[in-house]
Amino acid sequence: MLGQNVSTIDAILMTHEHRDHIAGLDDIRIYNYKRSAPLDIYCYKRVENHIRAAFAYIFDPNPYPGIPSVNFKTISDQSFLIGDLEIQPVKVLHYKLGVCGFRVGPLAYITDVSEIPEESYRLLEGVDTVVLGALRKTAHISHFSLDEAVEAARRIGARESYFIHMSHDMGMHQEVQNELPPNMYLSFDGLTLEF
Repeated sequence: MLGQNVSTIDAILMTHEHRDHIAGLDDIRIYNYKRSAPLDIYCYKRVENHIRAAFAYIFDPNPYPGIPSVNFKTISDQSFLIGDLEIQPVKVLHYKLGVCGFRVGPLAYITDVSEIPEESYRLLEGVDTVVLGALRKTAHISHFSLDEAVEAARRIGARESYFIHMSHDMGMHQEVQNELPPNMYLSFDGLTLEF
């Protein structure tokens, strides 16, 4: 956030409860301070319950001064608004765990995915840009391999596809990038997408 000069946050969208996706929650306190208000977190009720357990000190009835402050907004599979921005949840599977991807107009963001159900492919029709998880080149039980992500990206049919959530097993960035089809890219820290 510091490296990208992110000075404000309007809301937080949580995809699922795994620690690598929620561990940074403690660091929102400066945004609470700057806005003098809690931040809204949009997530499934199941994810809220895990966050409450993992960060119990945040929800203590007698909180320590300066801790992060949040309001949970429970989402379902129905679209919702943050300001005037419509957000469409897109349910995918991370092995057997339901993970929430999000479509925001022409952009879709889906991480930690091993399967996209048919009804979710329908929600992705017409996206211009998709950001999609691709862990490594070899198969994995709960993540798309690079080939699976490329195939899913082709099926989604976005103008541009960016792969995220890559492990060190993916290989060297430029070498792997050179193997990808046109308009498909490995993401990198600091990448900015405009839409």
